[in-house]
Amino acid sequence: MWYTAEHFTLSLMQKKWLTSQASLTKLLTEVADGDFAIDLQYEFFSSAIDELINGSVLATLNGSFFIRETILTGHKNPWVYARTAIPKKTLAAQYAALSQLGNSSLGNYLFSQTSLHRMTPEIAYLDKNNLLYRRASEAIQQSNLPNLWARRSIFTVDEMPLLVSETFLPGFWKEVE
Repeated sequence: MWYTAEHFTLSLMQKKWLTSQASLTKLLTEVADGDFAIDLQYEFFSSAIDELINGSVLATLNGSFFIRETILTGHKNPWVYARTAIPKKTLAAQYAALSQLGNSSLGNYLFSQTSLHRMTPEIAYLDKNNLLYRRASEAIQQSNLPNLWARRSIFTVDEMPLLVSETFLPGFWKEVE
């Protein structure tokens, strides 16, 4: 289900956004001319290895994960549904602040860390049977969304991992195309 960009036939715009190594927060803020916000949906601990984590390097870790779900908005419209899985061992290190971001930007925090490393993003084309699709649909209260493009990236800070997924919503593509 998750593949490198080469697996898909992507438009130039899709490839630009789905493969960018830059901070999505920074890029969205620019597109929104500063009218950008983060809307925290949920934060919780889970010991379940769900389909987002499965197949990633995090799936080999035992223990629980801190899950953070947000909607990234531009011009007051939902653009991206973001879901982050942070292993408890990452929080137990010096990164407990990651569980206390609220409506603050995870991207701003991560990209300010000098030891940040990001693996190549993996891409998926999500349908209604996918967890991320369903969570995004619920978060923006729209049940009949088209299939959605998403990417996930493993970040490490001081070799402590976390997984960030970003599901691009239809309103985002309308804005940038």
